Amino acid sequence: MKKQWNIYVIHHSHTDIGYTQRQDKIIRYHYNFIQQAIDILDRVHRKEITGADGFRWQCENYWQVENFYTMATNQEIVSFEKYVKSGEIGLSGNYLNMTELVDEISMGAAFDDMYSYGREKGFSITSGMSADINGFSWGYCDLLADHGIENFFSCLHPHHGMFPLYKKQMPFYWEGPKGGKVLMWNGEHYHFGNELFLGSYAGNSYMVLDEYNLPFHGNMLFQKNREDTLKNELEIGEKRIIRYLENLESEGYALDFVPIMVSGSLTDNSFPSEGVAQRINELNTPFCRQHILLHGNFG
Repeated sequence: MKKQWNIYVIHHSHTDIGYTQRQDKIIRYHYNFIQQAIDILDRVHRKEITGADGFRWQCENYWQVENFYTMATNQEIVSFEKYVKSGEIGLSGNYLNMTELVDEISMGAAFDDMYSYGREKGFSITSGMSADINGFSWGYCDLLADHGIENFFSCLHPHHGMFPLYKKQMPFYWEGPKGGKVLMWNGEHYHFGNELFLGSYAGNSYMVLDEYNLPFHGNMLFQKNREDTLKNELEIGEKRIIRYLENLESEGYALDFVPIMVSGSLTDNSFPSEGVAQRINELNTPFCRQHILLHGNFG
């Protein structure tokens, strides 16, 4: 490695309404995911879960939060807001992963609700994220800027349309037709962290083609016992991460940090997992000698 690398891991659940289940079930799922994130944080702080210090959960959009408040108990709301204030649960300045067919008035009303929520609760929502959306209408930039969103992180799906300018992990300023300006980040696939095995029992070989790809799909990589499986996952993750960073350097990537999204299981609408924090902490032990440091969720 030519430089000290910092990898920022964003642990989230990609919201895809109607793709894996009908809408009413997806609403219930994401309410449950926030419940589960709160429970994991409670148990980490009580030392009931070991090795998961630094666990963070990122709400991908405000729609999840909006539905949570309609279903949560008073105690769940208190716990949720406590962890938002501590930075252990993140909010996103984006309503939902939408098509370009929604008109400005409807989308503006949703953003107004999000902005009012942040102001009422004292939460500064200045960054947003989106996943699996390969393009936004030009006016979306002004909508973001008008509601205080200064930064926007987007992870596309490269099998449905390649990276803009064929460049991944690329920051740029986007200016709307009315002059609104947002710092954008064009990231990797929203499950790329799973390709790097940044979570226990949640790895994949969908985009990375290496010596592990065919054995993975042939169910020949992992053992029946937990200890050997986790050992193999750790080995694959370490090799793939180093190769990925070396490849970025060879492509002339100028920065010394990179953001990566990961899910607790290999699916859209996925649950949170303490295994992500545990894997980060495990990898940081060998990586500390190789000028690589992984960080939990940021926002």
